[in-house]
Amino acid sequence: MTDILVVQDLYTKTPVTAIPGARIITSVQELTAAQQVITNYFGIGVLPAGHKLVSAVIECDDMDSAVLHTLSVGILNTYYGQAPATAAVPAAYAPATGDSYSATNTGTAPALVSGQNIFTSSTVPQAGGRVYPSLAFTDAIGVDYNRDRIIACYFPTVGTAVTGTLTLIYGIDAA
Repeated sequence: MTDILVVQDLYTKTPVTAIPGARIITSVQELTAAQQVITNYFGIGVLPAGHKLVSAVIECDDMDSAVLHTLSVGILNTYYGQAPATAAVPAAYAPATGDSYSATNTGTAPALVSGQNIFTSSTVPQAGGRVYPSLAFTDAIGVDYNRDRIIACYFPTVGTAVTGTLTLIYGIDAA
């Protein structure tokens, strides 16, 4: 079964907006070894409606006592405030008229939307450290003027997991 685990305050705080100017947001998640499985997705941030993602950094501890872990970060196929996708209620991730992206996802399980990745199979959890993406992701993700989106991550490959901290530092600006 696929699960979405969220940082503690993802749904308890109103999403931060970049009005009147750009903002940098830091999201920290402590991940236990048991949580680091390929079927878990971690909601680690919110990209508010009408905003673009302008920067991103992942920083994490060494979360793998071997060297197999990889980490992907992108836009989840479930909008902020909606229940995770299931077979009974598939994802309904689709652009509205006027939005500046074209990716859709109607899958029956939580997943990152194809083409809207920020990091793809990064090896940073193998030894820890910090990684920066190329800025090409900003055009692919675009702007959703109608709905808040969830920035999520998962481990496509898992080695021998150890408890560690995962931090996403991201910048947003009004479109």
